Amino acid sequence: MRTISNSGIVALFVSLLAGCGLDDLPNNGRPGTGGDEPGGANHAGGGAGGGSESTAGTGNAPETDGGAPGGGGLAGATGWSSGGAGAAGASGGTTTGGIPGQAGAGRGGVGGDAGGGDAGGAGAGGANSGGGANPGGTNTSGGTNTGGTDTGGAGGNAGAGGGGSGADTSTGATLQGSGGGLLGGNGGAEAGTGGTQGGEGGEGDANRPPEIVSVGLSAEYVLTGGIISLWVEAVDPEGMPLSFEWFATGGAIGIVNSTTTTSAATWIAPASAGSQVVTVMVRDPLEAVVSHEFTVVSVSCTRPTSTPGGPTMKLLPAGFCMDTTEVTRAQYQAWLANEPDPAAQDPVCSGNSTFAPDTECLGGDLACHSDCDGHPQICVDWCDAAAYCKAVGKRLCGAIGGGASAWGDYQDADKDQWYRACTAGGEFKYPYGNNWDEHGSLCNGPGGHRDKTEEAGSSPNCVSADPDYGGVYDLSANVWEWTDACETTEADANCRTRGGCFLAAWGPTLNIADYPYNTDACNYGSAVLGRHLSNEATGFRCCSD
Repeated sequence: MRTISNSGIVALFVSLLAGCGLDDLPNNGRPGTGGDEPGGANHAGGGAGGGSESTAGTGNAPETDGGAPGGGGLAGATGWSSGGAGAAGASGGTTTGGIPGQAGAGRGGVGGDAGGGDAGGAGAGGANSGGGANPGGTNTSGGTNTGGTDTGGAGGNAGAGGGGSGADTSTGATLQGSGGGLLGGNGGAEAGTGGTQGGEGGEGDANRPPEIVSVGLSAEYVLTGGIISLWVEAVDPEGMPLSFEWFATGGAIGIVNSTTTTSAATWIAPASAGSQVVTVMVRDPLEAVVSHEFTVVSVSCTRPTSTPGGPTMKLLPAGFCMDTTEVTRAQYQAWLANEPDPAAQDPVCSGNSTFAPDTECLGGDLACHSDCDGHPQICVDWCDAAAYCKAVGKRLCGAIGGGASAWGDYQDADKDQWYRACTAGGEFKYPYGNNWDEHGSLCNGPGGHRDKTEEAGSSPNCVSADPDYGGVYDLSANVWEWTDACETTEADANCRTRGGCFLAAWGPTLNIADYPYNTDACNYGSAVLGRHLSNEATGFRCCSD
């Protein structure tokens, strides 16, 4: 759009007056001459004079849309007849049609009524593209209230028509434009015949769907029959209130609490394990919809087997279950009472002919010799531990997602089940925090110098500092734990044992600076034992997927 400064407007107007011969006007009663156009069109606000019924004037023609203002006809002297000087028209608008057009005053007519007093009224370029600044104001016909995006109302005002010639002087009535849209159409014009009608309004913007700002859920994995919470926040581009609907492929939607921009719901997992999809649909009043899907997994930590299942299990945030304690002597003996068949072992353990603990090992000085049922089962090799876990519907802790953990993944919380549980997903160096339990006040570790196993789970503070991983005891100290992480698939291959044990001689000295990489730490992976061997300080626990 072309713009002209205020000083430019003044200079232009002076030059237009000079072009009309103002200095040559007589002072007697000659008839005035009108403009050569009967009225300003709906463009730059060109002037129109009155004129007589028979005399044509020589006023300036109106300029086109966007150009400089057209000069109006000059004011007529007091004439032979009753036609006095016409009143000056209103200035044009300031938006689409360029700078305001100056209205010309009508000269006195001969024998007729007064000339075009309203000629050159509000021209094109009003606030809403078609009307003048006053009649086309933002809150009248072409404003945002009427022609706004919500209602698709009328467009901008049409420019006022020029004054009529002869006896009937028109007032330049206006009509609002039709059609919806954010901007009114350009007003049409019928010069000299009175009012003009506005053009068609532009097309309105389409309604935009809601936008989801954030989503969340309290847990991706949940025990069968358990409950998790889900939530969503959304906004509407047009500022309209939103509504929310929740659906699930399995389980049930519980309590839902919603506002006009947020919604929270609970989901009750089904009784069977498996993956489900929970969907939230966000809708605006004009039925525009957007949705989000949550994938949630229900997990069962109860193993449906005829064999006693050993310790209870805890569902951890990574989606697997882990025994809350090491397998005890009583639990292992209950399995042996069912006379498990060694022939059912995996091929790598084909040389293991019995699952009974090594009796010589059990008689050692470091082993428990009385009231030992609640103590961890020791003196069993890797194949014994693996067979027990399989029999009760579990497995030795290995890779997240199933199978053995790769030899080099023992410090990867995204891959190794045991390390993830011990570190709370990589958060801590020890299960209870980042500072070593130097004096054995939390766990049955080397700092306590107790030098014996204790009942599994009997140290209530030897547990994760993260509540999501809480309820799993003795991942540090008491006994080393066999894991499904072996160097090769050979029968006598080294397999990693994790977590440290009660033996002070095997742990760091009390001056931790002299032994910074102590065996109680979750990341300690140098403790290995041949698959076919056992000792008084190594037990195990199981995991499941």
